[in-house]
Amino acid sequence: MSSEDEYRLKWWLKHYKNAGRDLAKLVQALLDEKPFTKEMLTAQLPAYVVLFEMELEGVDEGGE
Repeated sequence: MSSEDEYRLKWWLKHYKNAGRDLAKLVQALLDEKPFTKEMLTAQLPAYVVLFEMELEGVDEGGE
């Protein structure tokens, strides 16, 4: 794997990790009944679905 490919992979993995953390915080806020959380989750959920369903080129199912 070239250094550019490794950089791209690390960037996407960091992006996935951050998105997962943000989604978890949003769900926790919803469970805590914080104001406007349901509206935020409703608006952002389609983007999370697209992100988590996308296939990364150059990465096989084993994560390599």
